[in-house]
Amino acid sequence: MELSEEAENDTFRLTVAGEASVRKNEGTKKIDSITFDKVMPTGDISKPTTQKEPQGWSVTFDLQPPRPGYMAVDYVVEE
Repeated sequence: MELSEEAENDTFRLTVAGEASVRKNEGTKKIDSITFDKVMPTGDISKPTTQKEPQGWSVTFDLQPPRPGYMAVDYVVEE
């Protein structure tokens, strides 16, 4: 995730992409994504400083009412 320092919006569209396992055949993977139409970050959203060892990063978002014609949350799995 990356947020531009020049960003002037306080709400964002957030998409999380990954892989889903088919329940009947755990060896089968499909690309999936969940999209939140409108979220607002809460608290500190600054990235951690770069270090030799990987560090965790946590960001919290509040779900906002969706834009007209959009679903608040949409989940898609490839066919």
